[in-house]
Amino acid sequence: IDREHVPWSTYTDPELAHVGATDKELKESNTSYKTYRFPYDKIDRAITDESTEGLIKVFAKKWNGKILGATIYGKQAGDLIGEYALAMRNGVTLRNIADTIHPYPSYGLGVRRAADQWYVQSQSTWMVKLIKWVFGYRGMVPDLSDEDRII
Repeated sequence: IDREHVPWSTYTDPELAHVGATDKELKESNTSYKTYRFPYDKIDRAITDESTEGLIKVFAKKWNGKILGATIYGKQAGDLIGEYALAMRNGVTLRNIADTIHPYPSYGLGVRRAADQWYVQSQSTWMVKLIKWVFGYRGMVPDLSDEDRII
């Protein structure tokens, strides 16, 4: 059995699910990683279901988005954790998840939005400004000074 990729879920209300390494395990092993969070109150399906209590938390390598672990607390957490287990088992990164179209509105879109946090935070602001200038693009460049800001 590949214990590293075996997810677990506690079917309480709301549910709690996890796969891979925990925050504590990563700190104890001195692994370089970053935590990406996405709250349920930003998921449209959770808003329409009035189930906004929850959080998706992903631990990943900052430079390449390799998923090291994930914890989900909220409605349908047991269903959602499978996407992270599959991704970890097959080397799928947060970039791959962010590039995948998810149904709208769904709780699964929260998995993608958590991956989007890695995608946006890994982009260099000066590079985006340079591309805007070269190609004459208009629009806002996200302020990345607050790493916990949800985009």
